Amino acid sequence: MESKKRKLGIWVIGAKGGVSTTMITGVLAIVNNHSSAAGLVTDRPEFSKMDLVSLENLAFGGYDIRGESLYENACRINKGTGTLGEIRLMNLKEELDRVDQDIKPGISINCGKSINELVDTDLPKNELHLRQVIKSIQEDVQAFIKTKELDSLVMLNLASTEPYNPLHFDSEASRTLAGLENAIDQNQGDMISTSTLYAYAAIDMGHPYMNFTPSVGSSTQAMQELALERGVPHMGKDGKTGETMVKSTLAVMFPIRNMKVLSWAGFNILGDRDGEILANPENKATKIRSKDAALRSILGQDPFAYTAIEYVPSLDDWKTAWDHIHFQGFLDTKMVMQFTWQGCDAILAAPLAIDMVLLADFAKQKGERGLMPHTSVFFKSPINVDEHALGKQFSMLEEYVARHSSDL
Repeated sequence: MESKKRKLGIWVIGAKGGVSTTMITGVLAIVNNHSSAAGLVTDRPEFSKMDLVSLENLAFGGYDIRGESLYENACRINKGTGTLGEIRLMNLKEELDRVDQDIKPGISINCGKSINELVDTDLPKNELHLRQVIKSIQEDVQAFIKTKELDSLVMLNLASTEPYNPLHFDSEASRTLAGLENAIDQNQGDMISTSTLYAYAAIDMGHPYMNFTPSVGSSTQAMQELALERGVPHMGKDGKTGETMVKSTLAVMFPIRNMKVLSWAGFNILGDRDGEILANPENKATKIRSKDAALRSILGQDPFAYTAIEYVPSLDDWKTAWDHIHFQGFLDTKMVMQFTWQGCDAILAAPLAIDMVLLADFAKQKGERGLMPHTSVFFKSPINVDEHALGKQFSMLEEYVARHSSDL
């Protein structure tokens, strides 16, 4: 079946969060001619030669840990940022309410204090054995596929950042699939993150999983083994939308001109729920590890690097970053470059989330399995990809598109 005519489900983790709500509202707005497709990479001309699913054939469902309706959340977001548009939301209310019927209570296992404080609805899956948690997730996904008469599905993680836990990255449950299966069977909840449980459920069913968050998700060796065994494409982590996107563009300049970066300090202030979660040091540690990953790789140097993230409630979803770059040039002269970046986080992130879902579904239809390095341009910490410069990453995507366009 031609992909443009196929119906694709997007099962969203964190379905009522800022990015997800903006993504869903945005797709509905574009389909109903209330907005252009600006910001969507897959709307660039070269992608028209690929057989990607059309936006009007997307169906949304998923999980959240809050009881607020999707429309109520959209109105709250718009009150803070003005990005979604009051009249637009009124026109889309019925469709948002229909999507809301397919959003179920999720899980918050090992999500830490900050995320658990957001829970305002019953989460019955939390009380189940881990094997039953996975089975219950898979039953929900299968019911969604059947009800919506879907041809395929991608699971997309847009949930809040989980706190850093070394057990999730360095244990037998993370290193081998056998170790992971044993931890699940033994109900060792402390060994496995919520994001990995969701990823396991999707990949085990044969559905692609894309992780827009810094959380562990499918990044472990165990999960990569499962994806290869099940023949499933997947990728992550942490969408590259703001300061890091600018960093990965500008940083290339210094080694090209043989200038030494002595220090690079970045200061980020943001509000909304993302900022509230990242105010917790444990959750912040996960995010900073992701944000700092690219710099040294691009520079080929080891400068002093510092990243600060602070919660400023009044900013809502408008995020500001100020970076101070101290570098050394000819005659060892020390100079300074500074930039300020301000953007609406969800507006920057939502189109990339759509892009990666469409590309994951395309990869699945082409019989591809495992990691998707050509999508590294979308991530701060692309799994097993050492190239972090934005331009070179985009070239990888262009080469992939050209290769598959020539197949048509």
